[in-house]
Amino acid sequence: MKIKYPALISAMWATQVFATDVFINELHYDNAGTDVGEFVEVVAPAGTDLTGYKVLFYNGSNGTQYISQELVGLVADMGNGFGTYAIDVSGIQNGAPDGVALVDASSTVIQFLSYEGSFTATDGDAAGMTSVDIGVSETSATPEGASLQLTGTGAQYSDFTWQAFNNATKDALNEGQTFTGNEVVFFNEIHYDNAGTDVGEFIEIAGTAGLDLTGMTIELYNGSNGAVYNTIALSGTLPDNGNGFGTIAVLPSSIQNGAPDGMALVSATGEVIQFLSYEGVMTATDGAAVGTDSTDIGVAETASTEIGQSLQLSGSGTSYSDFTWIAGAESPNNTNPSQTFNGNGGGTDPEEPEEPEEPNPETGDVAKLFINELHYDNVSSDVNEFVEIAGPAGTDLTGVSIELYNGNGGTVYSTVALSGTIPNQANGFGTLVTYISGIQNGSPDGVALSYNGELIDFISYEGDLTATSGSASGVTASDIGVAETGTTLDSESLQLSGTGSEVCHFSWSGPAAASPGEINAGQTFDTTVGATCGGGDGGDGGTGGELTLVKISAVQGSGSASPLVNTQVAIEAIVVADHQSGSGSDGDLRGFFVQEEDADADSDASTSEGLFVFDGSSPSVNVSVGDKVYLVGTVAEYFGDTQLDVQSGSVQVVSSGNALPTPAVITLPVATTTNSSGEAIADLEAYEGMQVVFAQTLAVTELFNLDRFGELLLSSEGRQVQYTEINAPSASGYAAYVAAAAANRLMLDDGFSIQNPSPIRFPAPGLSTANAVRMSDEVTNLTGVISYRKASGGSGDEMYRLMPTVEPVFTRPEARKDRPDVGGSIQVASFNLLNFFNTFGSSCYLGGGTGDCRGADNAEEYARQLQKTVTAITALDADVLGVIEIENDIVEGSNSAMASLVTALNQAESACSNYQYVDPLQRVGTDAIAVGFLYCADTVEVTPGSTLAILDDSQLAALGLSSYAPVFDGSSTSRPSLTVSFTEKATSEVFTVSVNHFKSKGGSGTGGNADAGDGAGNWNERRTQAAEVLHKWLATYPTGVNDDDILIIGDLNAYSMEDPIVELTSNGYTSVTAGEAHYSYVFDGFAGNLDHGLASASLMDQITGATSWNINSDEADALDYNTDFGRPTDIFDGTTPYRTSDHDPLLIGLSLSSALKGDLDGDGDIDLNDFILIMRAILTKRPYDAVNDINGDGLVNTLDGILLRRSCTRSRCAVR
Repeated sequence: MKIKYPALISAMWATQVFATDVFINELHYDNAGTDVGEFVEVVAPAGTDLTGYKVLFYNGSNGTQYISQELVGLVADMGNGFGTYAIDVSGIQNGAPDGVALVDASSTVIQFLSYEGSFTATDGDAAGMTSVDIGVSETSATPEGASLQLTGTGAQYSDFTWQAFNNATKDALNEGQTFTGNEVVFFNEIHYDNAGTDVGEFIEIAGTAGLDLTGMTIELYNGSNGAVYNTIALSGTLPDNGNGFGTIAVLPSSIQNGAPDGMALVSATGEVIQFLSYEGVMTATDGAAVGTDSTDIGVAETASTEIGQSLQLSGSGTSYSDFTWIAGAESPNNTNPSQTFNGNGGGTDPEEPEEPEEPNPETGDVAKLFINELHYDNVSSDVNEFVEIAGPAGTDLTGVSIELYNGNGGTVYSTVALSGTIPNQANGFGTLVTYISGIQNGSPDGVALSYNGELIDFISYEGDLTATSGSASGVTASDIGVAETGTTLDSESLQLSGTGSEVCHFSWSGPAAASPGEINAGQTFDTTVGATCGGGDGGDGGTGGELTLVKISAVQGSGSASPLVNTQVAIEAIVVADHQSGSGSDGDLRGFFVQEEDADADSDASTSEGLFVFDGSSPSVNVSVGDKVYLVGTVAEYFGDTQLDVQSGSVQVVSSGNALPTPAVITLPVATTTNSSGEAIADLEAYEGMQVVFAQTLAVTELFNLDRFGELLLSSEGRQVQYTEINAPSASGYAAYVAAAAANRLMLDDGFSIQNPSPIRFPAPGLSTANAVRMSDEVTNLTGVISYRKASGGSGDEMYRLMPTVEPVFTRPEARKDRPDVGGSIQVASFNLLNFFNTFGSSCYLGGGTGDCRGADNAEEYARQLQKTVTAITALDADVLGVIEIENDIVEGSNSAMASLVTALNQAESACSNYQYVDPLQRVGTDAIAVGFLYCADTVEVTPGSTLAILDDSQLAALGLSSYAPVFDGSSTSRPSLTVSFTEKATSEVFTVSVNHFKSKGGSGTGGNADAGDGAGNWNERRTQAAEVLHKWLATYPTGVNDDDILIIGDLNAYSMEDPIVELTSNGYTSVTAGEAHYSYVFDGFAGNLDHGLASASLMDQITGATSWNINSDEADALDYNTDFGRPTDIFDGTTPYRTSDHDPLLIGLSLSSALKGDLDGDGDIDLNDFILIMRAILTKRPYDAVNDINGDGLVNTLDGILLRRSCTRSRCAVR
């Protein structure tokens, strides 16, 4: 099973998530006869408080403001978390042109729109700004009841289009208008174990404020059997705890204590959003996550965990991947103590300074906080005890504390400091719950709420109470009149009910069903009801002065980070690339790139003249390339990319159609720098944000992430080769080589923030098998903007990227090649099949038990993989094929992966009419994958009487190499080798082939197996030991055929100059591709040869040719069989061999002939030199060697010398 990622949660992996801004949605200003029913309508996310916003009306003839209309109140939810707010305005002017500006509570202009033309405002908040013509208008013939409206589908202004309609839709969504959300949800906190009896257990989720949880569930999994032991149905919507994000905690009874156990968050359609576990990894055996491995959160609770602690996410961001699991003080139904949501979802602006000493009435008032719900006693041991407070949304709880009072003496026995803010759950009010273990059971006891030591609220239960300490010292609390007892359920509480906005408007009731962290049943917040109970008074906000224009070069500075970070600046520049959300002509990065005009550029080559402007997912102004824009925003460094954040600033289009600044010309190589991972990258900081051109020819050198992230790697050196393919391993040499390669590299990015794009942009108009961009394809005069960022969705490491502003055109200097002609009467091939399995799920053989299957995830993917594999093998047309990475299930006979493949081959049209496979009658090793052989029975057969030989650790002792163990058995080892002797039917000649799969470079070894930084990677020693064991074992003729024609093939996971290959070439074997520019695999942009053929001395003379057929390593993996991540299915073409695997097959031609018996020096004749060699062997009594046994009697003696002397090629055994 695969975890699904529905559209609802795809934004979890996005780089940033920002809620939609407020914008003008509908307008009516002119109609036939006397104008009637004139209005302006604004749309906003549900729950947005528009108090302080205003709409300004401008006269286009002189640019002056003639009406200012203030907005007041909250926006209702009319669908998918959005709603409208309309104002009736008499006397809206009729255009040619006139305009309307929308201004937020901080006097920042969100939009400046006009009708019947554009103009520049001369006063008011929009002074100096040029309006944007909406492109439609009304006239004196427009019927009454008509309007101009936005129509379309989306979540931001740029998603919609202005149109004229005869039927106005004031105070409702427009005709043809549908709002969609941009929502995330994930596990945020859990408490499951503590000292003594577990109390207050809970699970908390977090996500986009307003997200409807109806239909979602949490499944709790038992790690011992993988089964679901409890399912919790979610409901309601996520509150706004600040910045457009909120949390909700659920209180399941008896969360299991791990080692391991898990939890899955499941969407309303049954798809797994997350599957997490604690105290280890587990596999689900039922439920929505069946067959899926969990992800261990990496922290745990124990029987010594203190009550009041939890496991929680920490960090700053907007998606699960931005945070890290830690242990800390619990905070159910609130943002975690060390967690900051830094989106902009309608909550508190994170850029604004907080002043807890002076409560701001626009963001809440601590004096209006009150105790809203309480649970302190229940049947059996008290559990889930809590105190809930309520108050105005946005109230900063810094300095606020809960004090628990003992009625016996009136003293404080516990104080709990609060943090975070009150969420907006309804009409500008919300609640926050704090779980406190050990709340005393009354008769009487009390609870107080204080702010910096000053009393806010004080209640008692089961009697009146006079405090003698704490903030309530000397104050008497009156009994709330309801109580809990030893028969109260642990799911009940005491709570306020009624209608109003302050504590005196509500009355206590209960016990009733608890609603911690939510507004109580029977409770309605309404500011128009009830008298004022008291509270604080806020002050006026100030207005800032005019900003002086700053040049972009001053913003960028000459270093890697801006010297003006967190400073508000104003700039004026030309838009050179449009990547605005939803409407960007060059991509979608939630912003646009600007560059100084040529006349404004400075003379410092180290300072960039360009800048990325971030305006979020709902830009208030739609810019176009060529616009001159006036921007006010805050300078920020986003993962090292200097940006101007204008979400809380302004964007004004000064003019349009301007000439673009001259692109800077860059020539690779350049100097290098390192990113946050220490990786060497080309240093393009001096061009960050600028439009540039690479006049030179660049070649494609990596395609691995083309389908996933829309990116490909280019090099000015052409194809880049792995260091140890052409150099002996060396730490200093490798470091210098990689740095030099980095200096010549550029990442070409599609300019979109989404993952798994469809279509895939490169090459235009979209990738297919027929037009796919390939390794070594070239592009010249590449033009675009430079940005320093991670891959789409925030994946990978940062590097400088070019987002094209001119569509790149790729040329192909190296066309796809047909099957190579290697000559010979027999062809042997080696082919890594990239996990060819016909079993899916987690029931595959592994280490004597079962484990996860590899390769195809389902029948559809298997059918695609099988078709493409058959296409490739039949086109390869080898007589003997050693396969690597095939399912290790050969013992299953006709149901095995090998048998299924051979059946499909024999059903396909091919030159071979009878494919067979070698059956060793046992599994080949203990790994899930193995090596194997198939062959064409038309031309070859397994040599009669020979043994199918498997090399594993059981042979080490006989070879005197026991100290090497493990080499082939167990984890982090090479796979056992399979060696078979074959006979060519036409000539009866025998040759032996050994197929191998050495340990990969992945993982992390120790000692001689650690990565030495020399280019050889991890496990070099283990691979070298495997090579030594292999050649010494082959020297014993393990198949029982005493023939020296031996061929070693397979994926040796070592490049040509590394120790394992040198071990073989130093001990009688020669690479069949030596001296060629040969490669079979591409990793990290470097090509090299991992798939080798090495021939013994006697066989080398019979090799007619050898080469890799580059049908895979040159191709994008977008062409393979996988359907993961929603890859466009129409790209796949199973009738072509391209990207069958990630490794290229190696094809070797053989022209077999019998060796000349007695030609001991291998020079093609028998002469005196050969006679001297055999006599030396006889006289020195050397160990038996079949080469010297001329008469084949099993002995080497003078009879063999006499027979050799009689067989000399020339008279008297003369030497030629």
